Amino acid sequence: MSITLSLPNYELTGVIRHDANLRILELIDPDTGDSEVLSITLPDHSPASECVFVKDYSEHRGLTAALIRVGVGVVIRELKIGCFRSRVIELRVLT
Repeated sequence: MSITLSLPNYELTGVIRHDANLRILELIDPDTGDSEVLSITLPDHSPASECVFVKDYSEHRGLTAALIRVGVGVVIRELKIGCFRSRVIELRVLT
């Protein structure tokens, strides 16, 4: 099922794909098959089972709220990373 994620500056439309083993969440364009990876890897942290880390800053500001609005996941915890204390969310994927 195709969904649209509405972020402050743009929208992303596609089908959610979650690889629980690799801890990856991506949005696949149904027309082109292109993938937009929505999750990130943090070398010093591991997400819980069925969870991914979502970048919620810079061009992805508002991504967590957009994912929650369409029922993709729920917030487990918030992390602040790096020297700028950027916001990363651990999200339990529901789909």
